[in-house]
This record gives sequence, C-alpha cells and structure tokens, in this order.
Amino acid sequence: FYEMLEFFHQRGMITYFKYPANLSNIIVIQPQWLIDAMTLLIFDRQHHSLPEVDNRYKDDLDDFLEGGILTEDLMWSIWSSKKDYLDVEVKRFFKGVMLKMLLLCSYRNEENKAIYLVPSLVHFDDGHAMENSKSKYTGPSFVIDCSGEYMTKKEASELVCYLPFGVFERLVCLCISHSTAYVDSMEPKVD
Repeated sequence: FYEMLEFFHQRGMITYFKYPANLSNIIVIQPQWLIDAMTLLIFDRQHHSLPEVDNRYKDDLDDFLEGGILTEDLMWSIWSSKKDYLDVEVKRFFKGVMLKMLLLCSYRNEENKAIYLVPSLVHFDDGHAMENSKSKYTGPSFVIDCSGEYMTKKEASELVCYLPFGVFERLVCLCISHSTAYVDSMEPKVD
C-alpha cells in the first residue's frame, strides 16, 4: 500500500507524506487543493486579492502584509474563509506541510505565544548589494561570516552570493528554526 502511495506521489498524482507521522494520515488526491490552501498565505499582492479575515484580526493582517508575521489565529481565520478548509485537522495538516517544506517557520514571542514567519512575504531591500553587481538577479543576498571578525555592510555586500529563487527564504526558515530551539533565545529579527 505504501509503495503505491509513494509511486503516485512521485508522479504528482497525489500528495502524500510518509514522515512526520502527523502528516501521513492525510492523502491528497487533488494536489491543487493543497496548493490553493498554501496560496492563501503565500501570494503576490500585485496579482492576488488580499485574504479575507474576521475583523478581529485586522491588526494581525497588517503585520502579516507588512512583514510576513503571522499569528495562529490569523492563519486559522484566513483558511476558515474557504468552506473546503474549515476542519481543524485539515488546517493542522496545511500548517504541518508548510513547516515541513520550509514555507513557514515558527517561533515564540515574549508572551510565549506561537508566531509564524512567511519569509516569501518579507520585503528585503538589497539595493546596496546590487550597486556594483553585473548580475541581473535582484533577489535578496545571503552572507554568513564565519571568520569571527565583525564585517561591515560594505564588506558583506562585496561577498554577495546569489541563490536560486526560494532558497533564501528556506534558509531564513532554517536559521529561525535552529536559533529558536534554545530556551532563552531572542525573538528573531529579519531585515
């Protein structure tokens, strides 16, 4: 049975996750259904309408649109705006898939409340790194300095490496996930 699921999953006919266990109990026979749910949280404002939310979450919606910061209540409200996504288990599945695929990452704020970051909605201003570049790539840059010495922004901009679209956002999720694994870690700041 599981070999059949894996076979159909590899061919894009279904979506099935063997691991983690909390995702393996749902088999998506129409992958577009899953994509439609994810695009309620990951979207381009130039081409998509804003998500519908309960008026109680208007301030949360502003934070989400400005910096990709998402509360669990807002996430549930956005998914609840569609009748196909009302079931709590379905919403947990969506959240689990997005966390697994690094399209979403979680951390705890000062009140120990779960907060999520959708890094593809964060607006990175990387114009300083592009000034002297001959590349046509206009996405964000990612620099990790392991030298132990402080590096200025100018020095960092000279070390710019360009990543394929989507990789930078997933690296942000990985960094946040690993840095917030410690009990006394600070709330992440993405700028």
